[in-house]
Amino acid sequence: MIFFHHNRRRQTLAFSTFLILLVCTGCFRLPVAQRETTPDPCAAIVLAVKEARQLLGRPGNALPLCQSLTRHEFVQIGSELLAAEVTTEELEIESRIFKRIGLIPSDYSYAACIFAAYTREASAFYSPTRNTIFIPNWFDVPFPILVHEAVHFLQREQVDFSNDERFRGIFTDSALALGAMLEGEALNVEDRYLGKLQAVSRQTALPESFRLKPQANACEIPLSIKRLFYFQYDYGALFWPRINRMFPEITRDAILSNPPLSTSEIIDPKAYVQRVKKNKQNGVQAKEGQGCKSRGEGNREIGEYALRSLLETVVDPHTSFLAARGLQSDCITLGRDADSEFIVQSWNLSFDTDHDVQEASKALQVLLSDHDATLTTGKHPRELVINYSNLSTAP
Repeated sequence: MIFFHHNRRRQTLAFSTFLILLVCTGCFRLPVAQRETTPDPCAAIVLAVKEARQLLGRPGNALPLCQSLTRHEFVQIGSELLAAEVTTEELEIESRIFKRIGLIPSDYSYAACIFAAYTREASAFYSPTRNTIFIPNWFDVPFPILVHEAVHFLQREQVDFSNDERFRGIFTDSALALGAMLEGEALNVEDRYLGKLQAVSRQTALPESFRLKPQANACEIPLSIKRLFYFQYDYGALFWPRINRMFPEITRDAILSNPPLSTSEIIDPKAYVQRVKKNKQNGVQAKEGQGCKSRGEGNREIGEYALRSLLETVVDPHTSFLAARGLQSDCITLGRDADSEFIVQSWNLSFDTDHDVQEASKALQVLLSDHDATLTTGKHPRELVINYSNLSTAP
């Protein structure tokens, strides 16, 4: 998983999550006072880790490595690290799913574009596999960004990022949930640090000149994919204060050791707590969602937030919210055609109530009006099934 800091202002809303975690520059407003930046950002890593340890109450002396990169190196190394974490086949699967259900344009070169586009938006990132924070050398990196990345370094002490089914893919449901948990904590710790500063030093965001400018032929991230990516920051930032307010007895360590499995659990922390308590009573600890109970090589769960984002392409945001909020589980099933290429066969969606089924059905009928697919009732009254014709979809 790679922890990026990303160029986006965080909204005040009511990632294999990559083994890189990204710092979202525009996700917050940063101080630009000279005392909060340094010409050599790596020199401040020791202080940033110390600050993060104090804010999290995590004693220790271990430090990450740090490497300062040029603009070219920043994109190149970020893309290389992402490519090492996500296989070509995984990218092909996600591409075919997203194109077939209508989440991204059919002519978007997902596999060729996503890594460079993803990295180009970043302002810093941490790689647990290399235990290294990568910092741009063309800008004086504000100290809060380093604190953010230091939090990801400390998360490595408690979360095993290797060989975990939850990391499969980039924008699967469990990957987004895990990313939201991790990025949300980093943003909240960062906010606590910013809260210690005088208000006058918090009024200016990073200038637009910081951002890496895409080349003329660069790939742009589709809006629907940006929504999924930003989910990790927008909703992750809300997850921690909500769960701390509603369930103050639940510790940080308990959450990190038993993370949310779906975007639904990030959006509604009560659902997360109920699932954890139920599993504890039954003596089990789920490591993946329940939508694809027998997971084939291509079966994937994309979850509530991806369903909402998809429906927003054809109906208004409120209608898409109502249609997706009752989603209990989902599973997109893939097979292979005569040429052994992946094809999307069906999408099973289970809902909490009959009313939820009705809301979803109305919105899905609008979505499918120009798709070569049929919507039917599944084996259970609260299950909908979309069956897709075997159209060829390039990855």
